[in-house]
Amino acid sequence: LTLQLENWTHVQIMYDKLSKFNHDIRNHMISIAALAKKGDNTALDAYFTSIENDIHLDRQFMNTGNQILDAILNTKIAYCQKNGIPMEAKVMIPRDLPIIDYDLCGIACNLIDNAIEASGKEADSDVQVDIKMVANHLRISIRNKTSRPVLEENPGMQTTKAESNSHGLGLAIVKELVGKYNGSLSFQQQKDYFCAVAMLEMG
Repeated sequence: LTLQLENWTHVQIMYDKLSKFNHDIRNHMISIAALAKKGDNTALDAYFTSIENDIHLDRQFMNTGNQILDAILNTKIAYCQKNGIPMEAKVMIPRDLPIIDYDLCGIACNLIDNAIEASGKEADSDVQVDIKMVANHLRISIRNKTSRPVLEENPGMQTTKAESNSHGLGLAIVKELVGKYNGSLSFQQQKDYFCAVAMLEMG
């Protein structure tokens, strides 16, 4: 529960910042236009920097149409960039999904966190997120680079003592939430990638 609340809190903070920025964008544009008209490039650069620092966004900001998912992905992309882990996200979903925001956060955040943690241990790290609708199911696919034969070492993806407070707990949360939507959680080893796929029934 603590892990879920921590992820949800991070997403809420990002969501609030995005909402505040969207609300204030007209005022920002007025200020930027005034500085540009004066030709004050130093002040203009400082203004842009202050905005970027305030909302902690970068050029890879996601605009999926789903605000909660945007907040989740932006938070994780920012973390990966800060820690030198390449992360790519592809999302094609309807703006409104029949899933509780807290549940979406629990599933996506835990799977992505596990992928980031595992890939961060690799010399050639990489995390790939692919979220889309397949018929009436929401498909959440998270891939991470790995040099280990993960499924050979742990075919049932059981929690080990070393993982009991992080990776294993996250998977337990995901399995519970996936079951809530009559879904499935599967794992695959694809060459140098480990892949977790959650399928959720959306009606």
